[in-house]
Amino acid sequence: MYLFCPLILCYNKGTIEYIEYIKYRYIYKNTYINGFYKEYRQLKKGYIKLILAIILGIAVISGGIYCAYHFLSNKSTTILYRSTIEDKINALRPYIEAADTFNLNSVAYTYQIQPTLEELRNHTHNTSVTLPDYKKLKTQLEAAKEESSTPYEDVNKATDELLTILSQLIPVADQLQNYYTDRAFEKDNFVGSDNLASQYVPLADQFNAAYNAYDLALENRNNELYTERMKEFADENRVNAVNFIELNILLSQTIDIIDPDGNTDTQKVETNLQEITKRLNELQPGTKPETQAAVKQYQDAVKEFIAEARNYIIINSSYGEAYTQLYVKYNRMIGRANEVDMNDLDAVDSKK
Repeated sequence: MYLFCPLILCYNKGTIEYIEYIKYRYIYKNTYINGFYKEYRQLKKGYIKLILAIILGIAVISGGIYCAYHFLSNKSTTILYRSTIEDKINALRPYIEAADTFNLNSVAYTYQIQPTLEELRNHTHNTSVTLPDYKKLKTQLEAAKEESSTPYEDVNKATDELLTILSQLIPVADQLQNYYTDRAFEKDNFVGSDNLASQYVPLADQFNAAYNAYDLALENRNNELYTERMKEFADENRVNAVNFIELNILLSQTIDIIDPDGNTDTQKVETNLQEITKRLNELQPGTKPETQAAVKQYQDAVKEFIAEARNYIIINSSYGEAYTQLYVKYNRMIGRANEVDMNDLDAVDSKK
């Protein structure tokens, strides 16, 4: 199913901060072993990874509170003509938020969502189903389109295709959910379930493909904007801010190359972990007490991730739960990164 975790660089005049953007793509190859589904989740590049996009505005991560600037026109053509980084970032923002919300829900229920799909596909009956929150995603995408199209045709096209499929999928998903909520299978011996499953599964597969395309389009455009912003930081000689961003990129690359199917380049992972440790030790804490506290918490979270990554590749690589735990540590680390005021990392203490 889906998960997805990018880090979004947020630029707001004097303050720069990160916004968590979690996005995971699970490709499941399920086999039934000793009465349990063993999930082999192959991570495709960019799906559970840091996406360093730049978002204009103020964000409160955990509460999902976003305060964006609204100086943009509602027309993507206007954004294209103006073509500043901030304009393009702000236009992309609600589309990223929609993916973030959907993926967070999918992460929370991944061990129920994927088995449900496979049971429906194979007509192996259960007494309940767990489905993704399609309605919330559709609502957010529609709101994003109403606010503004993006300046990117691939994102706009992927959004439209996703909405088209959602319009077909949601009514069937609702019927399926109601069927199990009402326990109608007790009356018809799952005949209704099989009928609905024959409609739901093909649509769910279409949705998965469309969502992957949507996600990939977001990632590609985020990376473009990130490159532009990184050049600005380098030109401004913001050494510590650049180190912080590059550190998170390296962490993202590291989790990308850890393969749950046992094909991990462990030497490359270890090399990355050593470089991460080096960069982490070089990270300056800033001048404000709140920044210093945030950097300390971030450093501790990175160290936990490093330990978990080493533990996974050496000991627990055959356990699906260990793979999930690795991403729990990663997400926690990203959450800590979101609390770091990057603008203060290169500040000079006026008292010195």
